[in-house]
Amino acid sequence: MRVAAIAPSVTLVSGPQSRENFAAVHAMNPLHRGVEVAEIVTALRFILATPTYNAQALVLDGGQRLLGLPRDVQHMGGDTPPTKLDSE
Repeated sequence: MRVAAIAPSVTLVSGPQSRENFAAVHAMNPLHRGVEVAEIVTALRFILATPTYNAQALVLDGGQRLLGLPRDVQHMGGDTPPTKLDSE
């Protein structure tokens, strides 16, 4: 048995989130682009095609986890925080 996970950042509009808020937070990461559903499918295909991949999670977040944001970007109201890459 293998166990694997895919951990994407904001991918689809969620609950009462507005399309405007989604557009603002979708790219809140160092790459300034959000995760698309097709990229999640590609990650799944990689996991399925790699029998030695086990007990790991593929994080698809454009580097968002590196920013140390105070909360989930979906709840940040579209205010784009500075990224570490922007300040270099």
